[in-house]
Amino acid sequence: AMRWKFKHPTPEDLFRTMEDASAMDLDWFWRGWFYTTDRVDIALDSVISQENEKGEGTYYQLDFSNVGGLVMPLIIRFEYEDGSSEIRRIPAQVWNQNNLKTSKVFFLDKKLSGVTLDPYLETADCDLSNNHWPPRIEKTRFELYKGSGRMRGGASNPMQEQQEQ
Repeated sequence: AMRWKFKHPTPEDLFRTMEDASAMDLDWFWRGWFYTTDRVDIALDSVISQENEKGEGTYYQLDFSNVGGLVMPLIIRFEYEDGSSEIRRIPAQVWNQNNLKTSKVFFLDKKLSGVTLDPYLETADCDLSNNHWPPRIEKTRFELYKGSGRMRGGASNPMQEQQEQ
């Protein structure tokens, strides 16, 4: 808090203050801010499954690639065969070892029917066509924006549904 009482604050003072306020390491954010890329895209490359030897649960390995090099958190929706789903959020530090490729293993009690990366479009991912397993054709961000108004027949998002209750 005393940083801003200096006569000539530096950019480092701003960065340290933002990291203090957020209570997390923001190196991934600064890297993206100062070293922009032509394309920002996180892709879900593959999903490999291996059943547990005891027959209870399944191991799933999800492989991701970072096309543009801008590291972002992974927001993953697991869709199960019974119709339920859940969201898992993996911090951007998952890219620490290699900022172009990473893998994450999950042990799940239920069988997966699908996986969606960034289901609510919270990151800067510009290519939605590689965010699903099994792969599917996805609308572009422009098509989603163009049809987003409920007056035009667009679907509501979770925030709108919560406000209506």
